[in-house]
Amino acid sequence: MSDDEPDYMSDAFLTEAVTQDVRPGLLHSHKQKREHELWKKKEIIEERKIAKPSGQLEAEVREDGLQKPIPQDNKGFAMLAKMGFNPAKGLGKHGQGRMDPIGIDLKTDKQGLGRKAAVKEILEMKRKMLEEHKKKALSVTDFRASLSEKVQERQVLNFELFEPRADV
Repeated sequence: MSDDEPDYMSDAFLTEAVTQDVRPGLLHSHKQKREHELWKKKEIIEERKIAKPSGQLEAEVREDGLQKPIPQDNKGFAMLAKMGFNPAKGLGKHGQGRMDPIGIDLKTDKQGLGRKAAVKEILEMKRKMLEEHKKKALSVTDFRASLSEKVQERQVLNFELFEPRADV
């Protein structure tokens, strides 16, 4: 070995190579830890701003897929073509039927199947019962008239009870 070549096995070479601690993932001071935490929070906030909610993303992908026609090399398209489907014509014997696919209505809420119809039916029944109750309820004038009739009947009865008799 010659003197002009550096000795890679010596300690002198190692001390020259590593002048500062560059170990990845180690944060030695409180300042470094704080800066790293702030950087992480900023990254998370930026990702949330850029990323769309999964439901919205699914809806966009679904709409994009429904807007595209079925490719001619698709196996399903080949089966439809064997049955007489022509993309330029509508469905039916005379080609006057539906041209676009039936829309997809996905259930996104957490209620059960048929729950909306049941709730709607219950609300309709409550509305009908409320209307019937309002019809049966006495109006203010009817109530006053019935009270005045009762008062008059009591007055007549009291008058008859306490009227002095002439035959005694």
